[in-house]
Amino acid sequence: MQRIAERLKQLRENAYLKQKDVAEAIGVGLDAYKSYETGRRSIPADVLREAAKFYGFSMDYMSCLTDIPYALRDEFAELAEQYFSLTKYDQERIQERMLTMREMYKPHQTLKDRRK
Repeated sequence: MQRIAERLKQLRENAYLKQKDVAEAIGVGLDAYKSYETGRRSIPADVLREAAKFYGFSMDYMSCLTDIPYALRDEFAELAEQYFSLTKYDQERIQERMLTMREMYKPHQTLKDRRK
């Protein structure tokens, strides 16, 4: 419950919003919202769903079941399923490849970097 409260607070602060603004947007009173954000009170599923819609994130992310903020589209879900069916060794090889590719396609920051 505390992780969900922390995530709710972090999202609000990252969006530069006041507790009052979020409370109004998701349809709860300010005192109730404050208690959700501090973890003194459990966040009802319908309130969490409204917060997820408000921020544009998935319920899994809002409820801290994942750190991926968006729901996976079907084709990505299929890729994830295939990835998790691989051996740990093959998963590590894919991760290494992805890191290499990300470095290759990273935008150059300076003219000096472009010359390399």
